[in-house]
Amino acid sequence: MESIYTLESFVNFIKIGLSKKSIKEYKHCMMHFLSFLEEKQKISKDFVKSDILEYISILKNKDLSASFIKINFWAIKKYYKYLVKHDAFDRLTFLDIFDDVDLPKTIIKRQSIYLKDDVKKKLEIFDKNKNDIVGYGNYIFLLIITFTGARMSETGQLKVEDIDFNTNHITFYNTKNKKPRAVKMCDCLVHNLLKYLEMRKRVVKDNSDASSTQTCYLFLGKNGRKINVDTIGDRIRYYAKKHGVEISFHPFRRGFATELANRNVPIEKISKILGHSSINVTSAHYIYSNDLDEATLMYNLFDESKITLRGEIQKTKIILQNELQNNTENSIQSQSSILKKITLLNNEVASLVNLLQKPS
Repeated sequence: MESIYTLESFVNFIKIGLSKKSIKEYKHCMMHFLSFLEEKQKISKDFVKSDILEYISILKNKDLSASFIKINFWAIKKYYKYLVKHDAFDRLTFLDIFDDVDLPKTIIKRQSIYLKDDVKKKLEIFDKNKNDIVGYGNYIFLLIITFTGARMSETGQLKVEDIDFNTNHITFYNTKNKKPRAVKMCDCLVHNLLKYLEMRKRVVKDNSDASSTQTCYLFLGKNGRKINVDTIGDRIRYYAKKHGVEISFHPFRRGFATELANRNVPIEKISKILGHSSINVTSAHYIYSNDLDEATLMYNLFDESKITLRGEIQKTKIILQNELQNNTENSIQSQSSILKKITLLNNEVASLVNLLQKPS
């Protein structure tokens, strides 16, 4: 039974259901809290309400942020919830200890946010650097977080099979709450993903020695192997700074949420798209629409290039049709692949025709 109380046992328990970041934070908080109990010559099962009040008071006196103090409280509560689950701590005592604890109020500050002009300026820099798999991958990475509101970590873990061109959805599986989330793709994203995947296919072919466990991921390096999400982030920031632009990733997500709010999309739907556990998180930290009267639909960033985009798709379609006709010796599998591309392009053209008929 004594092993239940160890920090290692607790960390193993919370690995299911919490993000790596939260696990690291909870472990750090519990290390300090268990040291606090040790100084009081107490063991975990002797914990009482006065202990949590004293510990919170100590943290407040250290002038720590309200958010950090709350994380400590949640970590300790999670630890004792874990003990209750394993019959190592009394349930009624647990309820009494953590009920009505006075925690500091979090001051919500306005966070950085990218709207139409900011996003367009940043994307234009990367649009000019699509000559290789890394450059185009950086552009695709930014397009995905711009037009789906996805987190950086979710985007970096995408696999090719997570993209469905039949329904034009991306499904994010590596989410913060561990629940898969499907988001509709706009035409600009679909168009660029199709082009990127063609380039990506050549890279995989040129690096046939790369393991399939690597090549299944959407973002690859020139060696055909998966690029770590932190590396993608570092490269994007470096390239942006090189061109005189500072770039962060969460402002794209906030901008996406705010643009939807300005289109009167219900907050419940926005929260669901973002993968939030509560609409309170969405409204408090992600939507800034009170003074954003000039905010416009982000999906119309590329209105001025709709006609050009349609022309490019038609050209690609003609090339594929010619490829199908001229290569009569192609295998059935190859022909099937070409026909599938033509079908996808037909759907994309039809979608763009409807889009062109709408006012910008």
